[in-house]
Amino acid sequence: MEFITELLGAVFGVLGAGLIVKKIRLGWISWIISDFFLIAFSIIACYWWLLTLNAIYLGFSIWGWFDWKPKPFETNYG
Repeated sequence: MEFITELLGAVFGVLGAGLIVKKIRLGWISWIISDFFLIAFSIIACYWWLLTLNAIYLGFSIWGWFDWKPKPFETNYG
């Protein structure tokens, strides 16, 4: 049961953190969705503070990775 709690907490935490990162691009809709996920996360796993920090860090990392776009290859030739 604890494993399920941790898993759900991690999922909600990652989604909530990722959507908070996206709030500027998505506008008010993301605020509502991210608040829902964070509230659900805190209800499900409020005492797993370390898991909360890990999920937020992971959320920022995942969304940052998806936002990363390689720069075009630049050369000094010609």
